[in-house]
Formats: sequence, structure tokens, C-alpha cells
Amino acid sequence: MEIKIKPLRPAHKEKKRYIAMEVMGNTSKSALIMAMNKALLDYLGELGLAQAGAFPLPETYTKDGIVVRTAHNYVDHVKAAFTMTDGIILQTKGVSGLISKAKALIGG
Repeated sequence: MEIKIKPLRPAHKEKKRYIAMEVMGNTSKSALIMAMNKALLDYLGELGLAQAGAFPLPETYTKDGIVVRTAHNYVDHVKAAFTMTDGIILQTKGVSGLISKAKALIGG
């Protein structure tokens, strides 16, 4: 007899937020993602980064910006971490609960 696993109810799922970040200056996609990951790890630490679930979404990269996914209660921490990127200036364009709206903020 197989045991069926019930799916999670919507109220029990992780609430995600998408932060639209504008990139000032020219930088490659790989260099930007590496700098963002380093800044997140340095500021939040390994445990904080795991709890925040923050990471840049490479498929949303445009020449103007990128979208970062995070947990809803770590938005301010993630924004603060991006003030510490080496040589790359990032500006927050907006925060949304829908990835399509966040992409629209950066022109993607």
C-alpha cells in the first residue's frame, strides 16, 4: 500500500519577494552574480543566507539590472548586503511578490 503525501497548503508555503536591482555601469553577468553572492555571504553568513533563501535569478539578467529572489522577512537584510558589493553599484528599483512585475521594473 502506497502512502500519499499531501501537498502543502498555500498558507504553509514560503512567502517569496522579488527585488528588482538596477546595475550602474557595465559588468558581465557572471561577474555581477559572483559579486552579489559574495556580498550576501559576507553580510548574512551561511546560516542567514540559507534562512533568507536569497539568490540572483540569472535568467532575469538584462543590461540594466537583475532580479533577486528572497524570503519576505529578509528583504531589508538583502538590500543592506548589496551595499557591500565590490566595484559594482546596485540600486533597488522595487520589490514585488510577482516575478513578472519585478522584471517589468528593470525593463525585462
